[in-house]
Amino acid sequence: MAEKQERGHQPPAGSAAPEVAPEVMMLRQHQSNIVRMSFPEECRTLLRTSRYGVLSTLSHSSDSQGFPMGSIVGFADDMATGAPVFSFSTMSGHTQDLIADGRASLTVTAPGFEGAADARVCVTGTVERVPVDTQEWATVKGRYLTVHPDAFWATFGDFSFWKMSKVISIRFVGGFARAGNIPPKLFAEAQPDPVAAHCGPHIAFANAHGDRAMCAVIRHQVGADVGVVAAKAMSADKHGLILSAVRSSGEQFKMRLAFPGGPVKTPQQVYESIVHMFALAQEGASK
Repeated sequence: MAEKQERGHQPPAGSAAPEVAPEVMMLRQHQSNIVRMSFPEECRTLLRTSRYGVLSTLSHSSDSQGFPMGSIVGFADDMATGAPVFSFSTMSGHTQDLIADGRASLTVTAPGFEGAADARVCVTGTVERVPVDTQEWATVKGRYLTVHPDAFWATFGDFSFWKMSKVISIRFVGGFARAGNIPPKLFAEAQPDPVAAHCGPHIAFANAHGDRAMCAVIRHQVGADVGVVAAKAMSADKHGLILSAVRSSGEQFKMRLAFPGGPVKTPQQVYESIVHMFALAQEGASK
C-alpha cells in the first residue's frame, strides 16, 4: 500500500492566477526537483527528533465529557516501529481518559516549528498501559528515559509507562502543498533519517559563514540570482540543508539545498558536504 499524497492548493475556479516573477519560478522549479525523504521517512524522523507533542484524548471529566482534550506530553519513539511511548501519572486527566478509552492521537511538530511552512504529523491509535516488569515494560522504560534523561519522576510509584500499541493512521503535512496519509505498515517499516538528530554543531558551522556565503550557495545550486538576500540553516537531513530564507521583497520562506555528493550517512559526512557546498559556490563565483 503506497502513501497517499494530495494535490497542492488550487486557486478558486475562474480566478486569474497571480503573475509570478521569473526568478520565483526558477526557485520553485529548483525546489520541486530537489530530492527529499519519503513521507514515511519524514514522519519517523519527526518523531525521532522531537521530545514533546500534543496528546488528544476523549475527555471523561464532567464538564467536557466526550469532547477531545489536548495535553502537552513528553514522548519517545519505539526504536523498531516508531510507535509513541509515554510516562503518565495517575493524577493526570489524560491518564484517566486513556483508562476509560484508549483512543487518542499525538500531534508532533518539527523542531523550531514557526507556522504553516513547517512539518507536522498526527499519529492516531490506541494507547495502552504497558504491564509492569515485562520485557516490553523494560524496553519502553529504557527508551523513554534515554530520550528524557532528566525525567527522574517517571519511576515514581504513581507513574506508569504507556504505548500507542495499535497505530491506525498517520497524517503528515510537510509544508505548503505537501501532505498525505501514511499507511501504518509503511510508517513502521520506514527508517528515521540517520543524521537529522545529530547536526546541531554542523548547522552552526554552516551559519558561521554568513548570509553572503549562504546566498552564493543558493545562486550556485539554483543556477541564477533569485533575489535571496539572507538565509540561515535551520536543520539538516541526509539529503541536505533546510533553510529559512528572505528575498529582497521581504518575503520569508523555507527552502532546501542539496548536498553535492548525494545522501550522507553520518554527521561527519554532513560536515564534509557543507564544506564542499561552500567551496563549489566560491569556485563558481570566481569564474
